[in-house]
Amino acid sequence: MKEFSAIDLRKMDVAHRILTEVSGSQSSIAPVYGDSVNLPDIYYVDSGNGSDGNDGRDPGFPMATIDAAIGRCTASQGDSILVQPSHSETLSAAITMDVIGVSIIGIGKGTLRPQLTGNFVGDCITITAANCRVENIYFNEATAGITADINIAAANTVVRHCHFDLGASDLLGTITVTADGEVPTIEDCTVAVTADGPDEWLMLEGVVDRLLVQRNTVLCSDGTNAFDVAAINAQAVALTNPVIKDNVFQGGSVAVDAIVATALVGALIGPNEYRGGAVEGYDNDFITGLGYKVTKSAARTSGAGADDLFDITGQVLITLLFGEVTTVFPINCDVLLNEKTSSGPICAVTVLDSSPEGSMVQVTGAPGDELSGVAGSVAGAVGSAARIIFDNDTIEATWTEIGTTGAIKWSLFYIPLESGAKVVAAT
Repeated sequence: MKEFSAIDLRKMDVAHRILTEVSGSQSSIAPVYGDSVNLPDIYYVDSGNGSDGNDGRDPGFPMATIDAAIGRCTASQGDSILVQPSHSETLSAAITMDVIGVSIIGIGKGTLRPQLTGNFVGDCITITAANCRVENIYFNEATAGITADINIAAANTVVRHCHFDLGASDLLGTITVTADGEVPTIEDCTVAVTADGPDEWLMLEGVVDRLLVQRNTVLCSDGTNAFDVAAINAQAVALTNPVIKDNVFQGGSVAVDAIVATALVGALIGPNEYRGGAVEGYDNDFITGLGYKVTKSAARTSGAGADDLFDITGQVLITLLFGEVTTVFPINCDVLLNEKTSSGPICAVTVLDSSPEGSMVQVTGAPGDELSGVAGSVAGAVGSAARIIFDNDTIEATWTEIGTTGAIKWSLFYIPLESGAKVVAAT
């Protein structure tokens, strides 16, 4: 469906007003064939030149506040509110979008975009009517402990091309989505943490279906302070069919989780980019060319034994399997990876003695090869030959000798080869 620009909307509005005058102030114009068509109204808002005493229908006589303009809109008519460049509001109460189908559209680029600043405890914009849109608005750092810049509590909301500066008083989720906010879309936004305070940018408070978060750029820290939880926090909420893709998460050289979620259903996460200390924080992110990612940390304290790493359901193609030493094993550490049920080897016994923290070891794909990357190991044909077809089993790490405590974080990438096939970290 085509999205109309501000110029398109202005042209339609002028045509609508001319037809309204000609037809004697009708709210709709009857076409030659079919039923009458309700045409959308356009309202103009400009804090520098407006008054809420104006009707807002002419850009020369705009209203002063967005909330007043919403009050003039007609439900389910597709009305739009065009907020003029350099418009500014410091909010002491919420703007409530309680009229179905209304769009708030900011005009201007960069800091000329309309700006909102929260100065109270509450949500700057709360959306309680379906099919609404907020576009091209600049949200400044709050000057009081606001609970959200935008709270989505109605279905089919779109938030697009907005910017969010998050400071010390932006304490909770900048965008919050309740269980009533079904099928929300959040796209093409930019986000910047500017001080210590924000928990997250997007917080999912209830189960919703078909969340779409795409093409956003999130600066997760100011170089010192980062999100307290994550850029996107779904907690243990069982979102169904969410899509989070084509986003950029920049850590600003500070370690921070990009996505925290433990109970998603039918999720497509990725591809996304993680830079400058930002980490996925979520298994099953989809990486182009490699597939879905799953991780598992395994530590041994002493003695021989085995650790379940990954449980595999159905048939999958493992495209990459590697480990990173997170706690060094100083002496006497031998490990091999194998299929738990059949005991078939995935690699040969590999000595990890004195491999420093951060060392990477990788399965080559040949069961007779040691893990590639350790001193004295066989390089093997790492690449296309490292791909393994696996079917309904568990991958385990068998430690044939352990002298001292150590730990490895294992990462596996896979592509499902049949419906319902998946890999999860073993518990």
